[in-house]
Amino acid sequence: MDSKAPLLELPRTNQELTILVFLFGEAVAVSITSPSFLPLVLQDQFGLNGAQIQLLGSIQSVGSAVFAILLGRWAETRNPGSTMSKELLLVAGGALGVVLAGSPLLVVPMVFLLGGARASSYVSYSLLSNMRQGRSRAGQFGFYLTFEQLGFVVGAFIGGLLYASNHASVLITTSILFVLLATLAALRIRRGQVSSQGEK
Repeated sequence: MDSKAPLLELPRTNQELTILVFLFGEAVAVSITSPSFLPLVLQDQFGLNGAQIQLLGSIQSVGSAVFAILLGRWAETRNPGSTMSKELLLVAGGALGVVLAGSPLLVVPMVFLLGGARASSYVSYSLLSNMRQGRSRAGQFGFYLTFEQLGFVVGAFIGGLLYASNHASVLITTSILFVLLATLAALRIRRGQVSSQGEK
């Protein structure tokens, strides 16, 4: 019974531990660039004004919504790890593309791709919710959400250090992290069988 489940549930399987590491790593990668440092990089690299940066932010939000919908659908009908990996490679390409783009016009599709950075975390929580029976969803998700929030703090700190040293390194580091996350997803994340361990 969920009412008798422990308040805090730690990862019990390799798959759950992989998702924990993935969520932490994705939060770090996202917060290195967005939302604080991407506008600063765009302003410094392309001389954009506030209104233009806000417009690119809207395009990034559209990308976030589109990728969340499409990735959720694709992960339901395909291997979720492989699907997440391919989407993360697109995000990595978007981050690197912002650095390589020679004009603000070329930045637009790159920012759209970068908007998909959080889509894989939604799939991860969906997979996690189906891994156990008779467990407290609040207790299980609370532990993962705590680590995810810690990832945002760590990423923002790293982003600040990188931005102070070299603006381009913010996006390059983000791109590298997303490639590593894509590799982790492709190799270790699968649609697991529902476990009834601990169910009474």
